[in-house]
Amino acid sequence: MSQNKQMVSLIETKLQAALFRECLALVEDGIASPEDIDTVVKNTIGRRLAVGGPFEIWEQIGWDLVQTIAGELFKEISNSEEPMDVLRSRVDSGQLGVETGSGFYGWSKEDI
Repeated sequence: MSQNKQMVSLIETKLQAALFRECLALVEDGIASPEDIDTVVKNTIGRRLAVGGPFEIWEQIGWDLVQTIAGELFKEISNSEEPMDVLRSRVDSGQLGVETGSGFYGWSKEDI
């Protein structure tokens, strides 16, 4: 794998892991359901990120406002170093997603 491909893979993996951790924390804390999170991501940040990268978007917002928002929100973001119980309990009970027909969602053969 070339250095550039390795860098892209590292960036992608780390950003996705950060989003994944926060999504699990929102479910674990009872703030949102998996369905709520999927809907919000698909209809908001997912659309924005399809047309502009994070730094491009933040440049448009303005770094002064971004700094203010970060000062408030960073205190509330999960810093868990271990998988949350909401994930662990599903794995332990064999709810592995599409593979087993259940996870956070139920999956029928028609769904797949």
